[in-house]
Amino acid sequence: RKRMFTIGQKVVDQNGKVFVVESISDKDFGSGRSQYLSLRPCFESDSRYRSYVPSDNASELIRNIRTKEEARGLRKSYPEIETMCFQSPRERKMYFEKVIHSKSPLELIRARKSLLLYRDERKALKKSFSDFDRTILDHILNLLSDEMAAALNLDQNKAKNYLKECRNRE
Repeated sequence: RKRMFTIGQKVVDQNGKVFVVESISDKDFGSGRSQYLSLRPCFESDSRYRSYVPSDNASELIRNIRTKEEARGLRKSYPEIETMCFQSPRERKMYFEKVIHSKSPLELIRARKSLLLYRDERKALKKSFSDFDRTILDHILNLLSDEMAAALNLDQNKAKNYLKECRNRE
């Protein structure tokens, strides 16, 4: 089913960036005129991005942001989401890459909780936490907090703190 998007609507692209539909107009990017959605970043920190999405397959490339209720529901469900255990660094890496591409909020939260637990375990053993794991942890927090900020009309940093509070409530 084709999803319609309207001017002013907040959407998320395949990279997890939050945009606002700025306009819908005909453009020619070299393969003839076609209708495109012009997307501007929702946040000032992403202002270097600009995106044009063909209207014909927009629903395959972007989606609506979560509603306020869905965003609040994710926060409430945080304590019940179980963590994952991994046998090897390779298995862990493959899982996190898959989760990041899935953009599933529940799986992103599961991955975040799992990585935080793993980091705490490493710290208790006086072992280091890899740069890869740190990068993934930061990326997951950004993906979750950007959409949370847009859904709840929060500043990006407040949304990050909002998510960090979830862990403290467990």
